[in-house]
Amino acid sequence: MIRVLESRWTTLALGFLTLAALAAALVAVNAASNLQDEWSAFQADLNTVTGETADALRLASLQLDALASSTFVFEVDVDETIPVDASIPFSRELTIPVNTAIPINQAIDTTIEVDGPLGLTVPVDVRVPIDLTVPVNLEIPFTVDETIDVSTTTRIRLAVPIEIDVSQTDLAPLATSFSEDLADLAGTIESAG
Repeated sequence: MIRVLESRWTTLALGFLTLAALAAALVAVNAASNLQDEWSAFQADLNTVTGETADALRLASLQLDALASSTFVFEVDVDETIPVDASIPFSRELTIPVNTAIPINQAIDTTIEVDGPLGLTVPVDVRVPIDLTVPVNLEIPFTVDETIDVSTTTRIRLAVPIEIDVSQTDLAPLATSFSEDLADLAGTIESAG
């Protein structure tokens, strides 16, 4: 009877193990199915991301090409106080016109010699009144030759227009090189996806 009981327990245990193995197989098949679905979803997401990445790289490549041939135009506002410390040579010839009249009103004491009889000259003290106006009409040359020292500060306010042609700078070949590299990378990513 013990053998029969052992045989029943063995059969029951084997049945239980069989059911457990069957349940594990069903779980594994379900997990494999879910894993296949997840892998398909991952591949779809990867293809979407790959396409978007390739498109973004191509757009960046086109923008770099546009940058290489563009011109930047802008204004720089300058508002500065600048010290000025200089010696300025100043050399000039001027002609000064003098057009006037000089009044002379005075008496001059002088001695004159008068011829007298017998061949003698007689000195006579005389007071001679002078009352006249002398016209003066001259051009006087005048030369100025100086060095003027200037030490001051001055404020400058202006808007300076700046125009930079990128094709004439070192940025153009760099942008073109990056553009080509991005286009190649976009092709590689698209073919890998």
